[in-house]
Amino acid sequence: EAAVSDTTICLEIGGTAEMGVDYSWIDNCVTIQTGYDTAMIHIHPLYDGIIEGNETIKFTIANKNGETKSCDSTEVVIEDYLNMTTTTNTDPFICVGQLTPLWVNVSNGYPPYTYFWEPGSFTNDTIFVSPEETTLYTVNVIDHLQDTIADQVTVSVLPADLNDILSFSFEAENNPGIIEDLTGQIFEDSVFVAIPENINTEGLVATFDISYCAEATVNGEPQQSSITPNDFTNPVIYEVMAQNGDIKEWKVVVDI
Repeated sequence: EAAVSDTTICLEIGGTAEMGVDYSWIDNCVTIQTGYDTAMIHIHPLYDGIIEGNETIKFTIANKNGETKSCDSTEVVIEDYLNMTTTTNTDPFICVGQLTPLWVNVSNGYPPYTYFWEPGSFTNDTIFVSPEETTLYTVNVIDHLQDTIADQVTVSVLPADLNDILSFSFEAENNPGIIEDLTGQIFEDSVFVAIPENINTEGLVATFDISYCAEATVNGEPQQSSITPNDFTNPVIYEVMAQNGDIKEWKVVVDI
């Protein structure tokens, strides 16, 4: 029921949290104003940077005889504030015009979180970008308590004229009859692979790495690393086409 006159109630304040250390000073008496049936107590936890585990503030109302009524008590839990930490995706490498996702995961702090990416003024935890040149992206995260943390991701845009073979081998798992992987030696625009004389060279499957964004063909047929077989009885010409269309011919020679 609403109070018919201003009514002051005094409380016993206890618990494991320490007033003035874990939370700001609180008056132990509150006044319920005329016409109201409630009064508010404002609790302001203090950040001390110490991980202590959950602590409590217990409010108990004493009756006129000084006796406490256990049913007229309440307990507030103060949780430790753990500083935010972030993780982002590994710095990506992209081709010119390629779209790539960037994301940030946040732990601790107090959600909800607000995100702000630059450049671009994006406001989501995951964004998609396609810069024309290598760009450093910075994300600032703000939690519900206005604490902030920043992280960065670099998107590297590779040149469009790369058309190299970076590695070349015949792996045992893709070629029956080969006991151990056979790695090629790269010299200028040629690859030389030495193999045992008892190996059939007519249907070997090559495992290779080429420049990012480039494509490889043999006699006009697209080549897939570890999948496409070729007859290496004679030298095989790999045409590696860069993203800008420049083609470089690579001669692969299998020596027995």
